[in-house]
Amino acid sequence: MKKMFDEEFGEKYYLSVSNYSNNRLYIQVDKEENNKLLGDYDYMVEITKNIPEISMDKQNQIYLANDISGGIKYKLLDNGIISKTINIIDYNGEKYHLVEVDFEKLKEYDKDGVENFLQLYKNQEMER
Repeated sequence: MKKMFDEEFGEKYYLSVSNYSNNRLYIQVDKEENNKLLGDYDYMVEITKNIPEISMDKQNQIYLANDISGGIKYKLLDNGIISKTINIIDYNGEKYHLVEVDFEKLKEYDKDGVENFLQLYKNQEMER
């Protein structure tokens, strides 16, 4: 069972963790506790932005999507899930904030998703 990330006007919101096809960390907020990632649902906000052309130094780094609300960003910060901005990059005329994710804090909200991502990352590293 996932831990609720936020609640507003009687709606409950949860974090879901997975990976992009290039195995970078993917995080979204959705209303359904057991939402299938990237599905067709009433509400879903992607927290991460996949920019494969730009390298990242660590597996726990993400670029924040520009369309997340300040409320979601500050809730992630307040709960210790993401760090303050490490760097800002300009990509296709848009600015994206690079942050680090605390996997232990994120596990509180989607333990299975985080563990699956870390196992996938470990397997990828072993293949190199």
